[in-house]
Amino acid sequence: MTFVPIKSGDPLSKDDQVKQGALNGRTMAGRPPFSVYGIHFYGKAMPIHNGNGNIIGALGIGYNIEDIVAIEETIKQLEAVSNELNGYTEEIEKSAELLSNNNEELLKKSSLRKMEPNNNRDQTLVLFDLFLK
Repeated sequence: MTFVPIKSGDPLSKDDQVKQGALNGRTMAGRPPFSVYGIHFYGKAMPIHNGNGNIIGALGIGYNIEDIVAIEETIKQLEAVSNELNGYTEEIEKSAELLSNNNEELLKKSSLRKMEPNNNRDQTLVLFDLFLK
């Protein structure tokens, strides 16, 4: 179990917008920056009023979200790997296009030669000359 490292009466950080909002009369919820308390949590806070309706404090509760933060970090890492793979895919596509263009050029530069029948053959032999000229 993780606890927010503050005690009753401790001054609240101005960086904790949830608690500051509650002290200003609003029920709030959100994630204070990690730097404020040194832990990851989702907090909810509401103002406490006295009999005259004046705000005399705030009541807050925090939910441990360490697992959520770990999942978010994993997602960021997977996105980075995905972006890297997309870069490789683009390089492969460019190389494949270049190879395809080179093959087309080779085919354009090749020539067809017809060999006339000889030695009493009735067939026509077609050779593909794939040598560059």
